[in-house]
Amino acid sequence: MIYQIGSIVLVAFFALSSASRLVDERVNFYERILREVYGKDKLDVDGLVQLLQLTQGHPKYNHAAVEYIVDKWGGAKEISFEYLHKLVNLIYGDQISDDPFQPQELHLAYTNDPTSMKIMWVTMQGLEKPFVQYMSALSSKWEIAKTKVAATSTYTVPEKWWPVFNGVIYDVDMTDLSPDSHYKYRVGGFDNVNQTMRYSEEFAFKAAPVPSPDRTTRVFTGADHGTFELLGFETVLKMTKMLDELRPDFTFIAGDLSYAGLDSEVKALDISKDDEFELIWDLLGIQNQPVSARIPWMVGVGNHESFYNFTAFNARYKMPQTAALNTNQNFWYTFTYGNIQWVAISSEHDLSEGSPQNVFIRQALTDAQNNRANVPWIILTIHKPIYCSVEGSPSFASRVESLLLEFDVDLALTGHMHAYERIHPVNGGAVSVYPVKQKMDTLLKEVDVYYSKGKGPVHVMQGHAGGFQAERWTQPPPAWSAYRMADGVLPRNSSDNGLRKWFHEHGLGELDLSDETSFTELQLRDLPLVPSIDDLKSSYNYSHTFGFGYITALNATHLHYQAIPNVDMPSLRNHDELTLE
Repeated sequence: MIYQIGSIVLVAFFALSSASRLVDERVNFYERILREVYGKDKLDVDGLVQLLQLTQGHPKYNHAAVEYIVDKWGGAKEISFEYLHKLVNLIYGDQISDDPFQPQELHLAYTNDPTSMKIMWVTMQGLEKPFVQYMSALSSKWEIAKTKVAATSTYTVPEKWWPVFNGVIYDVDMTDLSPDSHYKYRVGGFDNVNQTMRYSEEFAFKAAPVPSPDRTTRVFTGADHGTFELLGFETVLKMTKMLDELRPDFTFIAGDLSYAGLDSEVKALDISKDDEFELIWDLLGIQNQPVSARIPWMVGVGNHESFYNFTAFNARYKMPQTAALNTNQNFWYTFTYGNIQWVAISSEHDLSEGSPQNVFIRQALTDAQNNRANVPWIILTIHKPIYCSVEGSPSFASRVESLLLEFDVDLALTGHMHAYERIHPVNGGAVSVYPVKQKMDTLLKEVDVYYSKGKGPVHVMQGHAGGFQAERWTQPPPAWSAYRMADGVLPRNSSDNGLRKWFHEHGLGELDLSDETSFTELQLRDLPLVPSIDDLKSSYNYSHTFGFGYITALNATHLHYQAIPNVDMPSLRNHDELTLE
């Protein structure tokens, strides 16, 4: 939302943005590096690239993002550090409380029991006797609310010259819920320093349903998220806008959550590639709260969670565990929600035959397959791609594909490469089933429908939720690649939901910009994101291919997936969509 405001308006808003410690300490961290290592008194384009390389070490990502960011500075080639403080505070300032006793970073998590829901939160100084209070959404008197005492914890990581996490993490399950019922809640505790009770805002949530084949389940999905580096915050803003309209039951992020870890070293300031800036985790939690405090925020593990042996990741999130399946913290686990069996696994751990994770996957999928009559859909998530046609992408097909096919997983969600790609069901690199076009009452009119039972999953590589985009596609596209986009550009796709036909009807031909190193004004139009010829006169927008997924498991026989863009255009409802039947 903030990045969509013109630069002149941004400046006008500066007086309204309040400073926050989390943001200021991050910018101070940047400022010290640029002053002491690179001798810069202002932030220029080269300095911006150097900073972005700290968390995304490959230069291609940084150069791809620089023009977009500089444009939001008003086109200036350099800015003062004071301006940078104001700009980033404008994004987050009103969301962040510097009161150390104020509960923040609230996020729900499903417990795999429809009669309970986990809530976690953070304060920077500890509250005594912390609790959650919850009651029916129809009630109004907190005196009659149920109260549960929360457990407290913290974690430690190596301490250098930048701030580390010294706060307190709270964790408690709200129990005795009526499935599929609405509740309100608040968290709090006693502030012994100021001798007063502290409470969070009040939030509403819905308890999980009893599993049923025809109970519609809706899910927001994504991967490679982040904060203001680059567009993770915009993804959450769009999710927040669409919560009431789309009514998702939960969110799932398939790894690379915060980008708190550093990907480059600065020896002069004792910064290594193994270090992490902990307060970015807090910024992420605050950023996500408008969604995560209302619906469960479920997570998988990616390579950017690995810093300090995954310490922050496992301390700040608690996913449901099943002792009989030997689940392992947030790394691999499974849960049932409505008519979906969700299986989350790790690309960062051993997947070889007989490994603990391999044994878990086989047993979890066996159980899911045996329960199809009650829970018909099986969705599996792993951070790194199983198939992907981005240059340099890893492939986990040799490690997991046989299991996906054996148990006929319906949908596989991945990330890691900062782009979006849909892949047809595949067996050993060969397409096992192609979709058919069927008309639906949507913007694109025709939707790909897969009759894929017994053919294995449709794959969606959805690493476009906020991380820098600068990917190059292999050419020609593999037969299994149905739809792909990155860098603000939609290249020619073998399955384009009618967009190629629209090109031809308007004399535009077909464009494939994925191998270009520089773009002309003509090439960098918003093709084909908008249906109006007049709208094609607008300039290229790097942000247009960022977004998130939205799953609707309508009943036992129909599942729908949409790729929803961050860009706020009434005429653009989705980039890509498909249906499984």
